[in-house]
Amino acid sequence: MNKMMKQKLFTLLLALVANVDAIFAWDYEHVQIGDLYYNLDATNQMAEVTESDTLNNYRGLTIANIPTSVEYNSVSYSVKSIGQFSFGGSWGLTSVTIGNGITSIGYGAFYCCFSLTSITISNSVTSIGDDAFYDCTSLTSINVERGNTMYDSRNNCNAIIETATNTLMVGCQNTIIPNSVTSIGGSAFNGCSGLIKVTIPYSVLSIGEFAFLGCSNLTTVLIPNSIPDIERGAFAGCSKLKEIIIPQGTKQRFEQMEGLNGLQALLVEK
Repeated sequence: MNKMMKQKLFTLLLALVANVDAIFAWDYEHVQIGDLYYNLDATNQMAEVTESDTLNNYRGLTIANIPTSVEYNSVSYSVKSIGQFSFGGSWGLTSVTIGNGITSIGYGAFYCCFSLTSITISNSVTSIGDDAFYDCTSLTSINVERGNTMYDSRNNCNAIIETATNTLMVGCQNTIIPNSVTSIGGSAFNGCSGLIKVTIPYSVLSIGEFAFLGCSNLTTVLIPNSIPDIERGAFAGCSKLKEIIIPQGTKQRFEQMEGLNGLQALLVEK
């Protein structure tokens, strides 16, 4: 799917989300404070960052610093979450810093932010929804602040890793996969067009569905013998992939893996 089609589909999706909000009388007040829009919960004095009131969403915004609190009508609200699809399709957004105190990032929160280059996750974030950074094709820097109990960017790896499971959830073109990671999550490197070569360490035991989907400039992948299987579509859309380097004597086993279906000719034993 090309970028223009993605943009059109995402605009339609935002319209549907807005209509759902209008149909159901959610118990919050939707307001703009500064550059951002929030759902304010007056009962608990909490706020959630949400999509804007326009179908263009935050396309004119380049830097988003998500605050820990906001004030509205002389009342202070603690910002606790970034709602689903909040910044989706904000194609001009280049940098995001998530303030300390925010605990959750919703599903697809930064979906299709094509210009986003850097993310800083505060140590208070304990939940990151699926596809939160899906198709952020320009990402070069990812950092989880120290002290976060759920996620980390160990060894300055430029990735988001779920600490308890050692699963790499979000990567970018500058990610170096640490040798303590045991799983590469589904869509972890989706659309990472700047990724050229990937070395997967021996600690990795699984590669999730569509893990490297659409990495259009990826040419070389080194896969260790430790991986028992590769899930479907792991390297789909990697149009420039020239070789998948595997250990000597393992070609027959790798040829049977679903995630390498149609790519058997690229397998090279070294």
